[in-house]
Amino acid sequence: MLGKWGREVVKADWFTKPLWGTPWQRYFPMERPLSETRPYLDELTSNLDETNRYVTDELHTKFVTFIMPRSVQYSKTETPNDHSDEYTRLGPWSLEPFSYFAEVAPSKPYPIISLLEDFRHTKEFPLTMDHDPHHTSLGNKVSARFIWQHLQQQGLFPPPANSVGTMSR
Repeated sequence: MLGKWGREVVKADWFTKPLWGTPWQRYFPMERPLSETRPYLDELTSNLDETNRYVTDELHTKFVTFIMPRSVQYSKTETPNDHSDEYTRLGPWSLEPFSYFAEVAPSKPYPIISLLEDFRHTKEFPLTMDHDPHHTSLGNKVSARFIWQHLQQQGLFPPPANSVGTMSR
């Protein structure tokens, strides 16, 4: 009884917010409406703004932010044996972080690029492990390809050379 009650207390916002400054759930921004999570995402964006300032002013290069989806935000079939209670597959607020970043992106001096549509439309499968939402080798390759393509669209990398037989392993 005490163990069960203790777990419920640890999950309560009245306990976790004053203690840790955030809700207990690791993935709470995709489990709650944006109206509740906006202050936390604003804080994250402030950190991105500061990183952009450092990268631009100190490193003299361009900063780009990618918003990477978890499989539960775009697929019913990826990670079929993941039974985590930390998130809801394709839940009612799963896409709230993407809505937030789409809203703030136009006002930022750096690109904020969502990879959600890239993952939604890929035919490659499986990109995640059976029991765990982390990427498989294929998932990592697909992610890298999406990022590379977006960086090319931003003009940060040239298109690949069309020379045959010049690649090595």
